[in-house]
Order: sequence, then C-alpha cells, then structure tokens
Amino acid sequence: MKQVIKHWLPIISLLIKGYLLPAQEMAVSEVENVSPKVEHYGVAGQIGSDVYVYKSGFDYFEVSKFGLDKMNRIWNREIELPGKTPEAEEVFVVGDQILVYYTCKQSGKTLFCSGLFDKDFNILQEVTVLDEYDRRFGAKGYEYRVKSNASRTIFVILKLQIKNEDFNSFSCFALNRDQKKIAGPFDEMDNGWYFYDFVVSQEGNAYIVLKEEPSNLFDDAVGTRALKVFHFNPVTETDHSLLVDNLPYELNNYKIKQDENNQNLVIAGFYEASKSKSDLGYFMLKFSTDSLIETVRVFQNLRPLIPAGNFRASRLMENTHLKSLTATGLYLRQDGGALVAGELFTKVRRNTATPNLSVGSAQSMAVNTVSYYYEDMAFLSLDNEGKFLWADAVPKSQITDNDDGYYSSYGTYNSGRHLTFFFNEKANVQSQVSKVRFDHTGHLVLEGMLHSGIYNLILANRFSTQISKKDVIIPGFDQRNNFVLLRARFE
Repeated sequence: MKQVIKHWLPIISLLIKGYLLPAQEMAVSEVENVSPKVEHYGVAGQIGSDVYVYKSGFDYFEVSKFGLDKMNRIWNREIELPGKTPEAEEVFVVGDQILVYYTCKQSGKTLFCSGLFDKDFNILQEVTVLDEYDRRFGAKGYEYRVKSNASRTIFVILKLQIKNEDFNSFSCFALNRDQKKIAGPFDEMDNGWYFYDFVVSQEGNAYIVLKEEPSNLFDDAVGTRALKVFHFNPVTETDHSLLVDNLPYELNNYKIKQDENNQNLVIAGFYEASKSKSDLGYFMLKFSTDSLIETVRVFQNLRPLIPAGNFRASRLMENTHLKSLTATGLYLRQDGGALVAGELFTKVRRNTATPNLSVGSAQSMAVNTVSYYYEDMAFLSLDNEGKFLWADAVPKSQITDNDDGYYSSYGTYNSGRHLTFFFNEKANVQSQVSKVRFDHTGHLVLEGMLHSGIYNLILANRFSTQISKKDVIIPGFDQRNNFVLLRARFE
C-alpha cells in the first residue's frame, strides 16, 4: 500500500470530465492484514462517537473499535467466546452494550448462544444457551438467522433446516432485550416449500416468505408460481399463514419489505412476460400486516412503459425486448409507493482445460470458472397501488471471476428525502466510484464520488452499512489485499 492513505483523508473535491463535483467528505482507516480464518465481516453499530466492526470465522472472532469522525482505530482485539469452536452469527449494538449471537459445540451437540458485552468488550453476564441440536455424521444440520426490530427490543431467531443447498423447514422464536423467550417456537414443515426471506416489524411481528420447491436444483433462475407467507406475533403468541397462488406468471426474483407507515407487507420484483422469456414485466403484491389480506396485485409488462426518448432507460432494451433484470433492492415511500432497483445480472459457469504443469504429466487439468456480470442498473418507481410512475437506468460494467461478485453491485444511502446509490463503474482498483441520487419525482443526479485508483483501493459497496443519518461505512481492500474501511459522509 502506498502511503497515501492516512488516518484521516480530508474533504475531497473531484474534478472529473471537466466538471467540479460537490465535495464528498470521507475518512479512511489504517490498512490491516486479515486473518485467513475470517469468513464474515459486519458493522455491529455505533455507541456515542465510536463504531464497532467485527470479523468472524470458524473458532475466530475479532472486534475493532473506531472513532467515527476520523476512522482512527482505538483498539482491535481477538475475543474469546465461551464454548468449544465458537462461530459468531450476528452482532448488535443495544444501547451502550454489544450482543453477540454465536454457535459452539458441546457433548455431540451444537449450541446456539448469546453473550452480552460492555463497550470495551468485557463480558457482562453468563452466556445464555438459546437452542441446541444433535450433530449427526453426514448431516448438514441447521443454520440460524437473527433479525431485530428497529429499536432492538425484540429479536427473532429462525432455525433453518438445510437440504440440497437450500432450507426446507424452519422453526422460529422471539426474545426480548434481556434474551428471555417471549414467543415460540413456531414450526413450519410443509413439504415442497423452501425458505426465501423474512422481515421483522417495529412491533416485533415476523413475516416469513416461503417459495415453491425448485423443479431443478441446479438452475439458479427457477421461477415460482406460488408463495407462502407465514406470520407470527410475539406479543399474542399467535401465528397463521397465507398461500399466494394463481399467479399469472413465474416470478424471477423479488424483494420483501414491511411498510410501517401504511401497515402493509410489500413483495415486488420482476417476472418473464412470455413463455419464450423474451420480455420482462414487474409485479407488486401487498398484504395487510394484521390479517394478511391481499390488498394489491399488479402484474405489468414493462416494454411499452419505457419512453422511447429516454436514452439511459433504452440501455435496458435489446432489439425490441427488455433485457432480464434481477431485483436487488426495494425502497418504500411514506405515501405507500415504492422504488424497485434492479441490475442486469448474469452468472456464467465455464469448464476449461489447462496444461498440468506437474513433472512428467501429459494430461490437462479441468478448471472451473464462475464469472459474475453485474451491469446496468435500473430504477422503477411505483405508486401506492403498484401503478407505473417512471423508470430510469444508469450504466456500469462489473465483471469478475470466482469472487461471488464481491466488488460488484451497489451500496445505498437513505437521507429520508433522497435515495443515493453508489457503485464501482468497473470492478477493479482503477475504477471510478460514482453515485446516483433520486428524489420522489424521479429527478436524477449522477456524480463522481471517488476515484479509487488514486488511493489503490477497491471498495465492496454492496457490503456497506449506513451507521447514522449522514454516515456510511464501506469496506475495501488495497492491491496487497490489506483491509481498509472508508467512511463517507453524505449531504
């Protein structure tokens, strides 16, 4: 790493393509080596003016505390979680304390536990064992997912049974801030259904969406003609589910959000509009959050809605048809409307033969390559009834191999008045990082944000976290694969 990255990167004004762009205030942390044990990274949250970042893996848990203003590292510690071979699952800041959920091993069982720490990561109370299951030889077992309401007073735990690289059943329960069980477990074991996603409302209600069993386990883009929504209330300890079938098209992909203002559960995304998969449509489904009564169902072909004179949106066209979009974001407005974000995404698997360089070998070696193409972004605005308002698109070209698209896609900043999306125009260290900002009318402002090549950085924008009303933390790496954090301050 060249010594251009300091503890503090001053306010930057970028001169790009002849235009002086508005200043973007940023701060960059010191570079650091990453242990080969690390598999996951996350931002736990903020306490006062400090932000807590963790890195975890099998039998490894490391926490760093940074001053948010200058991103100076105050301390970095490897934390020993109680139990045999612990593995952290989720970490939350709760008030001025840190709550860690993790698994560990004991006497042929896997235990799911929670530990509470103070802001200097001293343990505050005995570890609580929340769940357990028997480990069996050859069995893949379970995974746990944890989400909380916005105020972090209710935590919902999903225990997902693994089958064929998917999850075919679940049980769920809810905890209060003191990690006392207040509801559950509730179980869903229907054959032919797989877990898709779930959300937790401010009241702590959990809405779990299941998809139909895929007809081809090796196809990444299998559509579905039916969904199931499972709801449980941790206060009344009641649960019920709704089958959403008789859909007119196969749903390609979709996002789920709970609308707190209008008491709706919203599912929106894209579908193929013809059997030949030569055209694209969008859909929106809404359900009342208390009874799961369906209130909105809209399926609309997008092709006739794209204005002929919209140059950016025309990039989504191929000949006379729309290219296939993957839904990557759903953002709700106070009036009940929504912005659906999508990308031109393709994953391509290739098997190639390369010479075997072993001494005396005349055979070739088979090399498996997975290429990830995250290209142009599309934005689709809908009103509260799912009717089309406007569409726009922004060009980018992110193509990588065997990295799960780590440096591709985009990050998001929500000011309440505007939505800002930031992304690498190309997935390499010489890339321009750009940002596009929308207001509710569809007015778009596209600006440069950072030329990462100046700092020998490549940012993983899709793993960014909005930590406050103005600040976003973005992870990245330099050319020597050293880890760095960038704090961007918006508005």
